Amino acid sequence: MNRSIAGIMLLAGLAGATAARAAETPMPPAAPQVQVVDPRTIAPTITPGNPAAEKGLIVQRLVIGAANGATGLDMDHNSWKGGLDTTFPLGFGYRVEELCYLHSGRFEMESDGVTTIMRPGNFLWRPADALTQRGHIVEDSTEICAFAPVRQQDGYRLTKTELEALAARPADRPRMRFYDYRYYEAVPRPGDTSGLATTRRIVTRERDGTQQIEASHDSYRAGYADGPFSNRVDEICWVESGEMELVANSARARPMRARAGDFIFRPARSVTWSRKAAADTVEICFTGPAAGAAGAHVKLP
Repeated sequence: MNRSIAGIMLLAGLAGATAARAAETPMPPAAPQVQVVDPRTIAPTITPGNPAAEKGLIVQRLVIGAANGATGLDMDHNSWKGGLDTTFPLGFGYRVEELCYLHSGRFEMESDGVTTIMRPGNFLWRPADALTQRGHIVEDSTEICAFAPVRQQDGYRLTKTELEALAARPADRPRMRFYDYRYYEAVPRPGDTSGLATTRRIVTRERDGTQQIEASHDSYRAGYADGPFSNRVDEICWVESGEMELVANSARARPMRARAGDFIFRPARSVTWSRKAAADTVEICFTGPAAGAAGAHVKLP
Protein backbone atom coordinates (compact mmCIF):
# COMPACT_ATOMS: atom_id res chain seq x y z
CA MET A 1 0.00 0.00 0.00
CA ASN A 2 1.21 3.49 -0.80
CA ARG A 3 2.68 5.07 2.34
CA SER A 4 0.75 8.33 1.88
CA ILE A 5 -2.56 6.45 1.59
CA ALA A 6 -1.75 4.38 4.67
CA GLY A 7 -0.92 7.55 6.59
CA ILE A 8 -4.22 9.13 5.61
CA MET A 9 -6.12 6.00 6.69
CA LEU A 10 -4.29 5.99 10.04
CA LEU A 11 -5.12 9.66 10.67
CA ALA A 12 -8.74 9.08 9.70
CA GLY A 13 -8.94 6.21 12.16
CA LEU A 14 -7.47 8.29 14.96
CA ALA A 15 -9.87 11.15 14.18
CA GLY A 16 -12.83 8.76 14.25
CA ALA A 17 -11.77 7.33 17.61
CA THR A 18 -11.30 10.83 19.01
CA ALA A 19 -14.76 11.88 17.77
CA ALA A 20 -16.31 8.78 19.29
CA ARG A 21 -14.70 9.51 22.68
CA ALA A 22 -15.85 13.14 22.44
CA ALA A 23 -19.41 12.01 21.74
CA GLU A 24 -19.32 9.82 24.85
CA THR A 25 -17.97 12.65 27.05
CA PRO A 26 -20.81 14.73 28.56
CA MET A 27 -20.62 18.42 27.76
CA PRO A 28 -20.54 20.77 30.75
CA PRO A 29 -23.90 22.45 31.35
CA ALA A 30 -24.34 25.88 29.84
CA ALA A 31 -23.86 28.72 32.29
CA PRO A 32 -27.19 30.16 33.50
CA GLN A 33 -28.04 33.32 31.58
CA VAL A 34 -29.35 36.62 32.91
CA GLN A 35 -32.32 37.67 30.78
CA VAL A 36 -34.39 40.83 30.26
CA VAL A 37 -37.96 40.07 29.20
CA ASP A 38 -40.62 42.47 27.90
CA PRO A 39 -44.00 40.93 28.84
CA ARG A 40 -45.60 42.48 25.77
CA THR A 41 -43.62 40.05 23.63
CA ILE A 42 -45.15 37.03 25.42
CA ALA A 43 -48.37 35.52 24.03
CA PRO A 44 -51.24 35.36 26.56
CA THR A 45 -52.03 32.03 28.18
CA ILE A 46 -55.62 31.02 27.39
CA THR A 47 -57.04 28.50 29.84
CA PRO A 48 -59.46 26.23 27.93
CA GLY A 49 -62.99 26.43 29.29
CA ASN A 50 -62.36 29.74 31.07
CA PRO A 51 -64.90 32.17 29.53
CA ALA A 52 -63.27 35.22 31.10
CA ALA A 53 -59.90 34.34 29.54
CA GLU A 54 -61.49 33.48 26.20
CA LYS A 55 -63.25 36.88 26.14
CA GLY A 56 -60.09 38.76 27.09
CA LEU A 57 -61.39 39.83 30.52
CA ILE A 58 -58.31 38.17 31.99
CA VAL A 59 -54.98 38.42 30.16
CA GLN A 60 -52.33 36.23 31.77
CA ARG A 61 -48.78 35.86 30.52
CA LEU A 62 -46.19 33.39 31.79
CA VAL A 63 -43.23 35.75 31.58
CA ILE A 64 -40.51 33.64 33.22
CA GLY A 65 -40.73 29.86 33.59
CA ALA A 66 -38.99 26.56 33.09
CA ALA A 67 -38.37 27.42 29.43
CA ASN A 68 -36.14 30.28 30.64
CA GLY A 69 -34.18 27.91 32.88
CA ALA A 70 -36.06 28.80 36.07
CA THR A 71 -36.25 26.17 38.80
CA GLY A 72 -36.79 28.15 42.01
CA LEU A 73 -39.77 30.26 40.91
CA ASP A 74 -41.72 31.46 37.88
CA MET A 75 -43.66 34.63 37.09
CA ASP A 76 -47.00 35.73 35.62
CA HIS A 77 -48.04 39.18 34.39
CA ASN A 78 -51.82 39.56 34.72
CA SER A 79 -54.35 42.15 33.53
CA TRP A 80 -57.98 42.10 34.71
CA LYS A 81 -61.04 43.97 33.44
CA GLY A 82 -63.09 45.84 36.03
CA GLY A 83 -66.41 44.29 36.97
CA LEU A 84 -65.27 40.68 36.72
CA ASP A 85 -66.65 38.62 39.61
CA THR A 86 -65.82 34.98 40.35
CA THR A 87 -67.05 32.64 43.07
CA PHE A 88 -65.60 29.28 44.14
CA PRO A 89 -67.86 27.34 46.55
CA LEU A 90 -64.97 25.14 47.73
CA GLY A 91 -62.39 27.85 47.20
CA PHE A 92 -59.28 27.64 45.07
CA GLY A 93 -55.64 27.31 46.03
CA TYR A 94 -52.31 25.83 45.05
CA ARG A 95 -49.76 23.26 46.14
CA VAL A 96 -47.05 25.89 45.69
CA GLU A 97 -46.58 29.30 47.29
CA GLU A 98 -47.84 32.41 45.48
CA LEU A 99 -46.69 35.99 46.01
CA CYS A 100 -48.35 38.86 44.10
CA TYR A 101 -47.88 42.63 43.79
CA LEU A 102 -50.62 44.97 42.58
CA HIS A 103 -49.27 47.69 40.30
CA SER A 104 -52.52 49.40 39.33
CA GLY A 105 -56.26 49.10 39.86
CA ARG A 106 -58.24 47.68 42.76
CA PHE A 107 -59.84 44.34 43.58
CA GLU A 108 -61.41 42.47 46.46
CA MET A 109 -60.60 38.96 47.67
CA GLU A 110 -62.69 36.95 50.11
CA SER A 111 -60.76 34.25 51.93
CA ASP A 112 -62.29 32.25 54.77
CA GLY A 113 -64.87 34.93 55.56
CA VAL A 114 -62.47 37.88 55.44
CA THR A 115 -62.69 40.36 52.53
CA THR A 116 -59.54 42.33 51.71
CA ILE A 117 -59.30 45.23 49.24
CA MET A 118 -56.07 45.23 47.25
CA ARG A 119 -54.70 48.60 46.14
CA PRO A 120 -51.55 49.64 44.24
CA GLY A 121 -48.47 48.93 46.34
CA ASN A 122 -50.04 45.94 48.10
CA PHE A 123 -48.57 42.44 48.20
CA LEU A 124 -50.39 39.21 48.92
CA TRP A 125 -48.77 35.96 50.01
CA ARG A 126 -50.69 32.75 49.53
CA PRO A 127 -49.04 29.83 51.35
CA ALA A 128 -49.61 26.39 49.88
CA ASP A 129 -53.16 25.18 50.73
CA ALA A 130 -54.50 28.69 51.53
CA LEU A 131 -57.93 29.22 49.93
CA THR A 132 -59.89 32.03 48.29
CA GLN A 133 -63.66 31.74 47.83
CA ARG A 134 -64.45 34.91 45.86
CA GLY A 135 -62.75 37.57 43.79
CA HIS A 136 -64.16 40.86 42.49
CA ILE A 137 -62.23 43.21 40.19
CA VAL A 138 -63.38 46.69 41.20
CA GLU A 139 -61.52 48.42 38.35
CA ASP A 140 -59.07 47.50 35.60
CA SER A 141 -56.03 46.06 37.37
CA THR A 142 -52.50 44.92 36.62
CA GLU A 143 -50.55 42.60 38.90
CA ILE A 144 -47.50 40.37 38.84
CA CYS A 145 -47.54 36.98 40.56
CA ALA A 146 -44.61 34.71 41.38
CA PHE A 147 -44.97 31.02 42.22
CA ALA A 148 -42.40 28.87 44.00
CA PRO A 149 -41.16 26.37 43.23
CA VAL A 150 -41.69 26.38 39.45
CA ARG A 151 -45.16 25.15 38.55
CA GLN A 152 -45.53 21.85 36.74
CA GLN A 153 -48.27 22.29 34.12
CA ASP A 154 -51.65 22.08 35.89
CA GLY A 155 -50.37 19.85 38.68
CA TYR A 156 -49.91 22.84 40.97
CA ARG A 157 -53.65 23.44 41.45
CA LEU A 158 -55.46 21.81 44.35
CA THR A 159 -57.87 19.08 43.25
CA LYS A 160 -61.51 18.86 44.30
CA THR A 161 -60.62 16.09 46.77
CA GLU A 162 -57.88 18.24 48.31
CA LEU A 163 -60.22 21.27 48.50
CA GLU A 164 -62.89 19.21 50.24
CA ALA A 165 -60.35 17.95 52.78
CA LEU A 166 -59.20 21.53 53.50
CA ALA A 167 -62.78 22.77 53.76
CA ALA A 168 -63.38 20.18 56.47
CA ARG A 169 -60.70 21.71 58.73
CA PRO A 170 -61.18 25.51 58.58
CA ALA A 171 -59.55 26.19 61.95
CA ASP A 172 -56.02 25.01 61.17
CA ARG A 173 -55.48 25.52 57.44
CA PRO A 174 -53.07 28.19 56.13
CA ARG A 175 -54.35 31.73 55.59
CA MET A 176 -53.50 34.37 53.01
CA ARG A 177 -51.60 37.45 54.21
CA PHE A 178 -51.59 40.99 52.84
CA TYR A 179 -48.90 43.67 53.01
CA ASP A 180 -48.41 47.34 52.03
CA TYR A 181 -44.80 48.22 51.22
CA ARG A 182 -45.23 51.70 52.71
CA TYR A 183 -45.41 50.20 56.21
CA TYR A 184 -41.89 48.75 55.93
CA GLU A 185 -38.75 50.74 56.63
CA ALA A 186 -36.44 51.42 53.72
CA VAL A 187 -32.91 50.41 54.78
CA PRO A 188 -29.60 50.51 52.89
CA ARG A 189 -29.04 47.55 50.62
CA PRO A 190 -26.55 45.05 52.09
CA GLY A 191 -23.00 46.12 51.28
CA ASP A 192 -23.99 49.50 49.81
CA THR A 193 -22.15 52.55 51.14
CA SER A 194 -23.20 55.02 48.44
CA GLY A 195 -26.52 55.91 50.03
CA LEU A 196 -28.17 55.55 46.62
CA ALA A 197 -29.95 52.22 47.14
CA THR A 198 -32.52 51.06 49.69
CA THR A 199 -34.57 47.92 50.17
CA ARG A 200 -37.77 47.03 52.00
CA ARG A 201 -38.04 43.32 52.79
CA ILE A 202 -41.77 42.72 52.54
CA VAL A 203 -42.27 38.95 52.82
CA THR A 204 -39.43 37.04 54.50
CA ARG A 205 -38.60 33.58 55.75
CA GLU A 206 -37.62 34.65 59.25
CA ARG A 207 -40.64 36.88 59.89
CA ASP A 208 -43.44 35.24 57.89
CA GLY A 209 -42.36 31.62 57.75
CA THR A 210 -42.22 31.30 53.99
CA GLN A 211 -39.78 28.66 52.76
CA GLN A 212 -40.08 28.89 48.99
CA ILE A 213 -40.32 32.58 48.16
CA GLU A 214 -39.55 36.11 49.39
CA ALA A 215 -40.28 39.62 48.07
CA SER A 216 -38.71 43.05 48.41
CA HIS A 217 -39.39 46.60 47.22
CA ASP A 218 -36.08 48.14 46.08
CA SER A 219 -35.26 51.75 45.15
CA TYR A 220 -32.18 53.10 43.34
CA ARG A 221 -31.15 56.70 42.73
CA ALA A 222 -29.81 57.57 39.30
CA GLY A 223 -26.10 56.79 39.12
CA TYR A 224 -26.14 53.86 41.53
CA ALA A 225 -23.76 51.13 40.33
CA ASP A 226 -22.52 47.79 41.61
CA GLY A 227 -21.12 44.44 40.49
CA PRO A 228 -19.82 41.97 39.77
CA PHE A 229 -21.99 39.50 41.68
CA SER A 230 -23.49 36.06 41.23
CA ASN A 231 -26.86 34.77 42.38
CA ARG A 232 -27.31 32.23 45.16
CA VAL A 233 -30.92 31.54 44.15
CA ASP A 234 -33.26 32.35 41.28
CA GLU A 235 -34.32 36.00 41.30
CA ILE A 236 -36.94 37.81 39.21
CA CYS A 237 -37.19 41.60 39.40
CA TRP A 238 -39.87 43.72 37.77
CA VAL A 239 -38.87 47.27 36.87
CA GLU A 240 -41.86 49.26 38.07
CA SER A 241 -40.31 52.60 37.09
CA GLY A 242 -37.01 53.93 35.79
CA GLU A 243 -34.32 52.06 33.88
CA MET A 244 -31.44 49.71 34.65
CA GLU A 245 -28.35 49.03 32.50
CA LEU A 246 -26.79 45.58 32.91
CA VAL A 247 -23.68 43.82 31.72
CA ALA A 248 -24.23 40.13 32.37
CA ASN A 249 -23.15 36.61 31.38
CA SER A 250 -19.85 37.86 29.93
CA ALA A 251 -17.70 40.79 31.01
CA ARG A 252 -17.45 41.75 27.32
CA ALA A 253 -21.17 41.47 26.59
CA ARG A 254 -23.06 44.43 25.24
CA PRO A 255 -25.11 46.22 27.93
CA MET A 256 -28.75 45.22 28.30
CA ARG A 257 -31.36 47.81 29.23
CA ALA A 258 -34.32 46.96 31.45
CA ARG A 259 -36.95 49.68 31.19
CA ALA A 260 -40.18 50.25 33.11
CA GLY A 261 -42.41 47.20 32.65
CA ASP A 262 -39.56 44.80 31.88
CA PHE A 263 -38.55 41.78 33.96
CA ILE A 264 -34.96 40.85 34.87
CA PHE A 265 -34.35 37.16 35.48
CA ARG A 266 -31.16 36.15 37.26
CA PRO A 267 -30.96 32.36 37.63
CA ALA A 268 -28.95 30.80 40.43
CA ARG A 269 -25.21 30.78 39.53
CA SER A 270 -25.64 33.47 36.85
CA VAL A 271 -23.21 36.40 36.87
CA THR A 272 -24.02 40.09 36.59
CA TRP A 273 -20.77 41.91 35.87
CA SER A 274 -22.19 45.38 36.40
CA ARG A 275 -25.50 47.18 36.78
CA LYS A 276 -26.25 50.86 36.83
CA ALA A 277 -29.41 52.86 37.47
CA ALA A 278 -29.78 55.02 34.36
CA ALA A 279 -32.58 56.89 36.16
CA ASP A 280 -34.29 56.79 39.55
CA THR A 281 -35.59 53.22 39.55
CA VAL A 282 -37.97 51.04 41.57
CA GLU A 283 -37.84 47.25 41.32
CA ILE A 284 -40.15 44.62 42.82
CA CYS A 285 -37.96 41.55 43.39
CA PHE A 286 -38.81 37.93 44.21
CA THR A 287 -36.40 35.15 45.14
CA GLY A 288 -36.96 31.41 45.15
CA PRO A 289 -36.17 29.51 47.24
CA ALA A 290 -36.32 32.11 50.00
CA ALA A 291 -32.91 33.81 50.18
CA GLY A 292 -33.18 34.84 53.82
CA ALA A 293 -31.26 37.67 55.46
CA ALA A 294 -28.11 36.80 53.50
CA GLY A 295 -29.77 38.03 50.33
CA ALA A 296 -29.74 36.65 46.79
CA HIS A 297 -26.33 38.00 45.69
CA VAL A 298 -22.76 36.95 46.33
CA LYS A 299 -20.19 39.66 45.66
CA LEU A 300 -17.39 38.63 43.31
CA PRO A 301 -13.81 39.94 43.35
